[in-house]
Amino acid sequence: VRVYQWDIQSCVGMDGSYNPQRTAAQIAESDADVVTLQEVSRLCLRDRCNKQYSDARKKDDQALILAQLTGMEYFFASKTSEFGGEYGNCILSRLPILRKEQHVFKSSAPDHHSNNLLSEPLLQVACAVLVSHAELGPIWVVSVQLGRDASGKEQADEVEEVMTWLATLALPGQPLVLAGDFNAAPFYSCHQLCDLHGLADAWNTCLGNRRGLQRGLAVLLSAFQGATAMSDSPFQRLDYIYLRGLQAVDFQVIDTQSSDHLALSALLEKATITLPATIFRRLQTGDTLEFDPLAPVSERMVEWSHGLDR
Repeated sequence: VRVYQWDIQSCVGMDGSYNPQRTAAQIAESDADVVTLQEVSRLCLRDRCNKQYSDARKKDDQALILAQLTGMEYFFASKTSEFGGEYGNCILSRLPILRKEQHVFKSSAPDHHSNNLLSEPLLQVACAVLVSHAELGPIWVVSVQLGRDASGKEQADEVEEVMTWLATLALPGQPLVLAGDFNAAPFYSCHQLCDLHGLADAWNTCLGNRRGLQRGLAVLLSAFQGATAMSDSPFQRLDYIYLRGLQAVDFQVIDTQSSDHLALSALLEKATITLPATIFRRLQTGDTLEFDPLAPVSERMVEWSHGLDR
């Protein structure tokens, strides 16, 4: 299954022009099965800076237009109506959608973080769909945009909140994709919390698998090579695809000037981990051990772990 992540800046490119057809064309070209979008406008009179639109076309229902132009089903969740319409996140899917859910973060309530240095506090929202894949089965896909707190506290609180919410939706061990604009560099604590909740950063794991890198080096490189903003001169890694029960076999940062963010494209398969036979001190020579990371630990894994220091 291919997942495409993109903060589309309400279909406004770095050239300042509003062009939903251009946005839709890039999505269609990606050949994605599921697309997670942020900063999507529906019938808004003003932009995210609360400035009146001079171009009447920007008052479009962008979620509907993108769905129609790509031939995909969609689900939209609004975070605010302060701009005269709705503004929030969207998911497009070629796969059948079995269920749709949304959650407004309490962690981003206006009175929650007075230390939001980058912008005025704005309610954030997560939208989630349960899609059906012929081979992988049901998969939860979640689109988020986290707050812009320079301290990173709001983003960390929102990750904790979204994981608590998802625990009420997803069955134990059910595959999960959490993608979005985290507004957080790789060293922010929200990413450590994702790790603690059993989510794998698709970029880091795919980069590490391809190049045999240790995780620390992969994180360091990702801060530069995985940068997604600003799209005309990317220097910040703000967009992420996190996985549970799935692994990325291909991951690309898509060069585009159709938004202020670059897009991400990840080809996913069921997660299995193959460990080299040479590290098994108490298994037969030439043996390897494949296991589902969501399954209970087997006796062979316990035997292996006990033999590491012998």
